[in-house]
Amino acid sequence: MKKPEATKIGKEEVEKRQPGVEKTFKEPKAIESLKRDLIKAWNEITLEQLASIIDNFSERLKACVEAKGGHFE
Repeated sequence: MKKPEATKIGKEEVEKRQPGVEKTFKEPKAIESLKRDLIKAWNEITLEQLASIIDNFSERLKACVEAKGGHFE
């Protein structure tokens, strides 16, 4: 099954912004820094990325139903 575009975009964007982030990820020290980082990431989502996510929503929904709500790629 084809990977959902949103997952692909997310991983590519994270790797581009912070190479090796999976190896160096640390839990936030404070809830405020987590909030700040989430807001920053949210604001960096492009219209192109949103359009891609919307365009393949039905494909992702179908994959979710086929997986009976479980994990799918």
